[in-house]
Amino acid sequence: MATDPFTKLKLLLSNRPVTFFIVLGAITGRISQLLFFSYLGGDRSHQALATQNFVYGKGISIAQVLPNNLSEIIYEPLIKWPPGYSFLLTPFYKLFNHNYIVAGLALDILFAAILIFVTRAILKNLGTPIYLTNLFTLMTGFVIYSFYKQPYADAIAITLYLTALLFTLRLIKNPATWKFDTLAIVLSLIFCAFAKYLYIPVVFVIPFFLLIKGSYDKQRIIKIASLIVLLAVTASISALLIYQKSVSGTAAYITEPTRGFYPENLLHSYPYLPAAFINPETIGLFFRLPYQQGSWINSLLQVIHLLGFLILSFFSLKFFIRKGIKNISHTNSFYYLIFLSLFAVVAVLSLLSLRVAKELNIWTYVQEARYYGLAIILLQLATFVYFNTRFNHPSKIAKFVAAALFLLLVPDMARGILFSAKRVMKFNSEEYTWKIEYKTQELAEKVVQEQKKKYNVSKVVLTGSSDYMNNRVALNSHLPMMYKTELINNLGSFNTKEPVLLFVLLRSDVLSNFQPFLSNPNKEVAGYINGFYFYTVYVAPR
Repeated sequence: MATDPFTKLKLLLSNRPVTFFIVLGAITGRISQLLFFSYLGGDRSHQALATQNFVYGKGISIAQVLPNNLSEIIYEPLIKWPPGYSFLLTPFYKLFNHNYIVAGLALDILFAAILIFVTRAILKNLGTPIYLTNLFTLMTGFVIYSFYKQPYADAIAITLYLTALLFTLRLIKNPATWKFDTLAIVLSLIFCAFAKYLYIPVVFVIPFFLLIKGSYDKQRIIKIASLIVLLAVTASISALLIYQKSVSGTAAYITEPTRGFYPENLLHSYPYLPAAFINPETIGLFFRLPYQQGSWINSLLQVIHLLGFLILSFFSLKFFIRKGIKNISHTNSFYYLIFLSLFAVVAVLSLLSLRVAKELNIWTYVQEARYYGLAIILLQLATFVYFNTRFNHPSKIAKFVAAALFLLLVPDMARGILFSAKRVMKFNSEEYTWKIEYKTQELAEKVVQEQKKKYNVSKVVLTGSSDYMNNRVALNSHLPMMYKTELINNLGSFNTKEPVLLFVLLRSDVLSNFQPFLSNPNKEVAGYINGFYFYTVYVAPR
């Protein structure tokens, strides 16, 4: 019987009940994190409004009114974000009786669970033993990824791309099920591109790699599959962009309109190579210093990142020259796909940062951590595949590199486990952001109903100083919005063909900007909660 600790650990992690509890623990931990961090956010609140209008047959759009006729609702197509999130949210929105908070949480939890199973399936497909697969789930399933902390569609897009990668590896390994695998790749890549504009160029990595591999290896089925994927993805994305161009004048959307050449933006790049193994925030917590641009932690990690990038580029080039493309192994196909995907993500972000001015003069694409989520997951997967193939290698350097990369993941695993455990223990005592928002929107709904009865009106229009809260109230109370809030300072400029109740939400810290409105005798104070004042104005037809 084996007695050394490493062999015992391998046997323990290979046990079926242990596998079950590791997966269950990772899913539970991720749910606890999502419950804690979840809130609709600015971007997804617009996308959820588009879901609501889509359900009511108004397309992927936002309901708004203009001051020249408050009683006429105009449905403006939503093109600032692609429609993927709105489409995916739709069945959950219907299932949970139009409760957008529960629907959004359910969608996030579903894709978080899928990500856990997809990464496990990728490792299994590459011949990774169960003990290493379980260790990967244990060490990364609790990591507090940036794309889970921020309320955007990145987590969904990343999961869909990895799903496409899984079925690509299945197709390469065994073309017998090529029809099913090809369909899965097509659907995953289309929804990935539809979920996040960033991934529109990236999704073409997979079909082009399959086309090149199929051509070099003379594998007819893989060539056919690659052409089907390429044509389907190209046609779908083209149709989306052409439609958006026809209805809005622009195919896609970038908030900052200023264009030029800004090489200095690249100096602020997020150090995703070291961050794949230890989160900069974790280092900051250890030294009790916040991680931010300009800090010594950030500068040190950027230097490490640059050195790591040069080393990785050198060995990747050497690898490609030595292995070529013809008849490469299944594992090497995986490495090629990882490199090409990383290159595509970094190239898109770098190009955008070079050509687009900083947003509000403080933010550029290459410094946003969540945009590197796919790169980080791929690097972590590659680490475990490398560990499996190199740990028993006679080279001491290979063993050292494999063990070092593996051990660097431990701090983030420990931090994630402790954080999740704390969330579980405080489940009934913590008040999450979405709970606070829920109280605000529920009071707003109560005020709206009371004021509708008081003035005997059926039409209500919402406006206010915070898009963040306006969207939530609009979602909960099904209200169209007037976006030019500053016009309430001149109520005499409004017109309507039918009686309308104007419902105004103003943050307490911006009241000084609305003194003409606040001094108008026609307005009525209707409530206050969590830093927001509610006002109503009856607007008669004229």
